[in-house]
Amino acid sequence: TFGLYPDDNSGGIDIIGNIVYRVAHTPIHMHNSRDCIVENNIFALGAKFQFDLHGWTKDQRFYAGHIETMIKGYESVAGLPAWKHMRNMDLHPKDAIREDGTMMSGNSFQHNIMFGDTPGVKYGDIRNATPKWNTIDYNIAWNSGHPIVTGINQVGPDIGEPFVTETFDSTEPGKTPKGWGFNHRPNKDVQLVVADGALRVDCALGTDPKNPKSVFHSPDVPIKPGAAYRVKLRVKSTEPTAKISLAFAAFKNGAGYWQAGSTSITATSEWKEVEATGRMPRENEAGWKPWMTAFWLRIDCHEPKGQVFIDDVRITEAEPLDEWAAWQNAGWDKHSMVADPLFIDWKNDDFRLKPESPAFKLGFKAIPVEKIGIRKE
Repeated sequence: TFGLYPDDNSGGIDIIGNIVYRVAHTPIHMHNSRDCIVENNIFALGAKFQFDLHGWTKDQRFYAGHIETMIKGYESVAGLPAWKHMRNMDLHPKDAIREDGTMMSGNSFQHNIMFGDTPGVKYGDIRNATPKWNTIDYNIAWNSGHPIVTGINQVGPDIGEPFVTETFDSTEPGKTPKGWGFNHRPNKDVQLVVADGALRVDCALGTDPKNPKSVFHSPDVPIKPGAAYRVKLRVKSTEPTAKISLAFAAFKNGAGYWQAGSTSITATSEWKEVEATGRMPRENEAGWKPWMTAFWLRIDCHEPKGQVFIDDVRITEAEPLDEWAAWQNAGWDKHSMVADPLFIDWKNDDFRLKPESPAFKLGFKAIPVEKIGIRKE
């Protein structure tokens, strides 16, 4: 469940002065919201993360399924006086996709407090939104002294030599290498076989929502809790361009699925080397589960046709880096602080701030809790 849910391209909403806590998923889910002001709120104790910005791209079904309705709705009111002064009403929906391919824009997410108490629960989750078009800053981040987890897993230098190498030279052409296989196979004609000394997969889109595209995986690799890894490989496509994504993932039938953040890559008709990184959950983090004994490389093909080739796969353990620093390096929360907000008694749901709270230094204003609740007529 979500606490606050500005959904499906909702725009121009002011979300100010709320306390949202103990939510099963996230206190606020911004689903391609645009031009919203989210300020001076307390988002606390979400089980997955404390807030998110999940944007659309022109290739997503959300955009394809909504754009015509959005255009009709916009054009029906754009000239009316009551709408002319709404934030960014001069931006027509047909022009809303930015040059970076994202649509989510104009949001100000500032002077908020994000608070957790469980190791591994993410501070925030960003998908298809960029700091060029959205502002997240002057916030307080705190997870009761545990590391701030953001899902942006930058890693340092490799530690030693690759412990997984695969050149596909030992597999007979037309056969699938041992341990490699499909996660999702759009139809029975889609193949994953060795060809020309590399691993070739057919790209296709299916009608089954459980198998919408070609997704395949490497053999199992033993998990070292908390370790960071880097995968390097060469890739090319039979098409001029082909979008794929790489991620580390783990699965046990009947137990669950876990995946690190994915890395988007555009393959071309020429071989090129690419890399992706990720970190395994620590045993004391929320993402960790006892069944997680092995992970594998997951490769998603996002194209309706053509073939993608991969070769020279190498997986190496790497030095993990601080996720909060990586988050800031990505352009978010440049002036925010990792600090205890100093609630009076959050364990008993008293989220009033002590006078010495560092949030006040970042522009947070005390929420008048005494005015919240049922009032006499």
